Amino acid sequence: MTADDIVLIFDLRIWRIEVAECGEPLVDLRVDLLVDGRSGDEDGWFVLAREGGAVRERLVVADQALPGRVGLLAAGCWLLAAGCWLLAAGCWLLLGEALGAAGMVNHPGEWWHWSYGDPYSA
Repeated sequence: MTADDIVLIFDLRIWRIEVAECGEPLVDLRVDLLVDGRSGDEDGWFVLAREGGAVRERLVVADQALPGRVGLLAAGCWLLAAGCWLLAAGCWLLLGEALGAAGMVNHPGEWWHWSYGDPYSA
């Protein structure tokens, strides 16, 4: 894979892909995970995942793999803003280990974007 093969999430080619509703129920991730709602949308769509979907299951596995009081959905990027780059880097590596062990894959061009089942996860 070369840099030319990478398509970023904000690329218009992504936004033009038609999405069909599969009908599988949505569940609130707050049932299984601690969620920081400060950056979420008002309607709460940011905490929804498919009921039987692999993404929800993998997020729970990754969360359980984190030590002690470290939460999966606590954002390491906030630490960067406070000037704690070393702590933030350690949190990012820890998060990467947990998500990778759960079968998730980091998008090569977007450090914050983790997925399961996208083409670059092969």
